[in-house]
Amino acid sequence: MTARYWFKPKRYGYGATPVTWEEVEQCMRKRDPELLVFLSEQVLERVAKNDDLFEPVLTLKQQLPKPKDLSPELSEQFERYVPKVKPAKEGKQPRRTTTKTR
Repeated sequence: MTARYWFKPKRYGYGATPVTWEEVEQCMRKRDPELLVFLSEQVLERVAKNDDLFEPVLTLKQQLPKPKDLSPELSEQFERYVPKVKPAKEGKQPRRTTTKTR
């Protein structure tokens, strides 16, 4: 199960929240994944400031770029971190395969 917002009941209270493409690009440019880590309070502040960033996804039809059309840096990151998904047989969930990276 996935959710667009959730909170981890851990010591520091991290939460998950949708991010903008600008935030993702900034994270990539600065090579700092911590820019996309949010405490629970920050998640609530983001919702109060930006409303629900995920809401348009529920109705938006979009064409995402193919990995080969991404910049070399983004393409490398995509190939490294996105798990390979095998096509599912009708009526079954797709199976993920993992590749070991060191």
